[in-house]
Amino acid sequence: MTVGLIALFGSLAVCALIGWAFVRVMGMIAKVLRRHPEPPIRRANDPTIVFRTATVQELAEKARINGETELRRNVETYLEKGRWKNKVQGNSRASHVHETREAAISVGEEMARRRRVEHIIKTEGGAVPERSDHGSGPLLPG
Repeated sequence: MTVGLIALFGSLAVCALIGWAFVRVMGMIAKVLRRHPEPPIRRANDPTIVFRTATVQELAEKARINGETELRRNVETYLEKGRWKNKVQGNSRASHVHETREAAISVGEEMARRRRVEHIIKTEGGAVPERSDHGSGPLLPG
């Protein structure tokens, strides 16, 4: 009977030890899951590069500071890689691409008329034989 009691208490002690260990491990897991990661520390010398284009308001403010009464971005029609393109000065990409010069000129004229700026039409060699002004005020150098 003593051996039976020892075995019973021994198995109870093992079960209690396993239960205690289970509760401890689950508590540690819950603690880790509750913790939020801290945001990375930003240092002044971190190499962060952000590219963005200036807004119309920023461009107008810059023009005002520089003494320009009005910032005007003209429309250019030019030939590039066998295709005629229309681009607003200062933009990196063309607004429209056309197969013929006439189609590009008509769309460029409409763009310049809507924006009330000058339309600059370049030849195949890049010379500027034609200009038409659809606005008023000082023009930026084209």
